[in-house]
Amino acid sequence: MNKLKKTIIVRCITVMLLTVGFSFSIIGCSDSTKEEANNTVGIANPMVSVKGVEDFSNQLGIDMDDSMLPANAEYFIISNELAEIQYKMKGIDDEDVEITYRACKITPETKSDNDISGIYDDNMTESTIEYGDLNLRLRTSDSLNASIYDIDFYNEAKQENIKYCVVIIGNSSQMQIANIMDIAMATFKLEN
Repeated sequence: MNKLKKTIIVRCITVMLLTVGFSFSIIGCSDSTKEEANNTVGIANPMVSVKGVEDFSNQLGIDMDDSMLPANAEYFIISNELAEIQYKMKGIDDEDVEITYRACKITPETKSDNDISGIYDDNMTESTIEYGDLNLRLRTSDSLNASIYDIDFYNEAKQENIKYCVVIIGNSSQMQIANIMDIAMATFKLEN
């Protein structure tokens, strides 16, 4: 055989041996890796998926209405004190817009601080806007393409403070934002 054929054959055999050896090393490691994963202690995820707004009422005492929410809405309870609803819609240029509604009772025991949005940016601009009879704090983050609407509400009948928040991430039209806010107010039961 000539030298070129020998070199090609040796390289092919080397590649096959390395592939087989690598496969055995993965198979050999998989059981111990599973055991290590089962034995490690981790931090529990504070975000728990729930079935719907009934769970918010039963577990947190926060009443919401899901009749206007889209079918793709997902429901979560965070740290046993914060109700969250997430869904997506198509915005400008047919790109996804992520919408999050959050609510939290404000009590001396509440761990949540003043900001329940989950969006952190030191360079947000802030203003106050009116929505019906409510004054909303609007914060915008250009770097995250996010708009956050904060609503502090005192329920006189129940004598409790509830903080609500609407987060919109993505490019949406003014008409879409108005629709998102209408759905939020109906969901939060704050319709004017």
